[in-house]
Amino acid sequence: MELFLGERCVDVSGYEGVYAVTSLGRLWAYGANGRKGRWLKFNRTETNYIQVGLKLKDQKRKHKYLHRLVASAFIANPEKKKQVNHKDGDRYNCKVSNLEWATARENIQHAADMGLNKHLKLSYSQKLDICRQRSSGTSVKELAVMYGVGVNCIYKTCRNYMCEYVPQLDLAA
Repeated sequence: MELFLGERCVDVSGYEGVYAVTSLGRLWAYGANGRKGRWLKFNRTETNYIQVGLKLKDQKRKHKYLHRLVASAFIANPEKKKQVNHKDGDRYNCKVSNLEWATARENIQHAADMGLNKHLKLSYSQKLDICRQRSSGTSVKELAVMYGVGVNCIYKTCRNYMCEYVPQLDLAA
């Protein structure tokens, strides 16, 4: 196996001695029964993630997402976050430098901030601004018109983000 300059390689958890993943998002299959090892090809899922099929000797092939394999091998996850976020929004860029562990909420907010999800219109700062304006007496209907969203979106934003806005109030005072 030849690695690029600065590339690191770690065995895939649960598949030690069979597969290895690199920090640049490549997957190596060790040779068995006298065969040479090789770099594996990837599949793209319908949701445009890179997927690989891993197989142990007497088991069925299991499909795994490459970005999760890279993150599990190279990025510590002390907070036990369940999702892996692509920092640049490119699902094909599975380099360790482009990945981070995230909660579902953080991942969704990142997609909204990057403009990756057209259904999400409000950035994190806008949501906090809505909470500020709402607590100062602006009506829900006025906020909905100002931000170009529905009234339900304003109610939901206030319900979900007011607790994050209130601690910032205490610090500012």
